[in-house]
Amino acid sequence: MAQSTPPPNISLPARNTAEFNAFLAKIADQITEEELEEMKFLCDRSQTNNSLPRGKLHAIINPREFLSFLRHHDKICLEDVSYLLWLLRNVGRSELAASVEEQDT
Repeated sequence: MAQSTPPPNISLPARNTAEFNAFLAKIADQITEEELEEMKFLCDRSQTNNSLPRGKLHAIINPREFLSFLRHHDKICLEDVSYLLWLLRNVGRSELAASVEEQDT
């Protein structure tokens, strides 16, 4: 794994929840099933995420549902996408993480 701890808070310039949801949908559409499984594994194994219900995490079957799950459990939000970046980098999607970071500029 490239990084063992999530980076500091990184926010996006989206002005409202609808824009943020649309942004997350675009990201989700670029995540493969294999990457989704790797991300779920990382969430399950992460020391900092004991608050995620394992049964619900394992039941997730698509990336949009996964990102919604992370939002619901306050792991990603409009003000902080650092956990999403950490996950993307740790499943080998550095280019996708970079595109997320570019949204912050």
